[in-house]
Amino acid sequence: MAKFLLIVVATILLAVIPYELNAQDATAVPLSGTTSGAVLRSMALKTVRPVYPQDALRTKKTGVAVVRIHISLEGTVTRVEVLQAPSASIGNSVEGAVAQWRFRPTDGRDGEAPVKLSGKLVFYFEIHAGRGSVLFPSETGYVGR
Repeated sequence: MAKFLLIVVATILLAVIPYELNAQDATAVPLSGTTSGAVLRSMALKTVRPVYPQDALRTKKTGVAVVRIHISLEGTVTRVEVLQAPSASIGNSVEGAVAQWRFRPTDGRDGEAPVKLSGKLVFYFEIHAGRGSVLFPSETGYVGR
């Protein structure tokens, strides 16, 4: 019975400790996690909308651009990966814009466990009456359908 209680207590303690242990130097390192685009957008303190590139507009390139972003504990974007884009120039536009985004810090100052986040963001590139528009998912008729 004592062995069982010891295991239960150890399991509970490990579940509430907000850090992973780095075996090499026995220091605490932040957790990392992946979240949805909707959550990322809700955490954004600053967003920069991508510009519709002139060459993509001229050649009537439309479609969906998807990027994966990695965010530091301080809320800065550390890496942007273009996963899908209708053209290279659209991918570059999204990459450049998203690199400027800033997020609410997840460094543990609020009492929560420090977490490095990553997730995917989606942008819709559409042309109506010869004008290019870059839309967030919430601005399209595609959400929830």
